[in-house]
Amino acid sequence: MSNLFVANWKMNMMRDEARAYASELGSEIGDGIPGAELVLAPPFTTLDHARDSRERWAIGGQNVSEHAAGAFTGEISSMMLADAGCRYAIV
Repeated sequence: MSNLFVANWKMNMMRDEARAYASELGSEIGDGIPGAELVLAPPFTTLDHARDSRERWAIGGQNVSEHAAGAFTGEISSMMLADAGCRYAIV
C-alpha cells in the first residue's frame, strides 16, 4: 500500500488560480511521487480546473453529504462527486 497525501485547499483559489496551481504542481512533481498517491481537494467550483491530464494525482471532495439526493441546499452527494471525477472525499 502506498502513502496517501491529501492537499485540502479549504476555501482558497478561484478557477484560474486552481488551473495555474495544477500546472505548476505538474511541472514540480514530474512523473509523480514514488510510493505515494497525491490527492488534491479543492473547492467544488474548481474541481475541473485542478485535474491533471496525466493523472499524477487524484481529485477529492472537501465534504460529502450523507444523503444521495434531495432538497439539501449546498450539499454535495457522493454520486455528484464521483460524476465530477472525485475518487476521495474528506469526511
